[in-house]
Amino acid sequence: MLTDVDSVKQIITQIRNIRSSKGMSPKEALPLSVKANSGIDYLLYKAILTKLANLNELNLVTDKVAGASSFLVLTDEFYVSLKENIDVAAETERLQKEKDYLTGFLKSVNAKLTNERFMSNAKPEVIEAEQKREPMQKQN
Repeated sequence: MLTDVDSVKQIITQIRNIRSSKGMSPKEALPLSVKANSGIDYLLYKAILTKLANLNELNLVTDKVAGASSFLVLTDEFYVSLKENIDVAAETERLQKEKDYLTGFLKSVNAKLTNERFMSNAKPEVIEAEQKREPMQKQN
């Protein structure tokens, strides 16, 4: 029983994280599909999930749901269909901004690591920290 309640709490958190990452309003109701592998009867918790995660439907499925955001809780798979709820242009713009930021960040780290003056004057722990930031850095 406690495992069930903890799972329900994790589901609500995951759905809220999906909303946040996609820039969706918490007031917008979403459909949730569940591929239950653990034996938990999520229909018993439908009222709680519907209220706290703002769902408009809760479906049990046997296969993966195409085109949905998914997450795992224990061994159960959950799918939140977002097709009709995402502004594709806004999401594309957000992802492009994130890509541009990360590209710039990588360039700044590479500039530091290839600057002889920086490498000769910086403390070893600063150099090590910069090397950890650069994921494509070859390990010596």
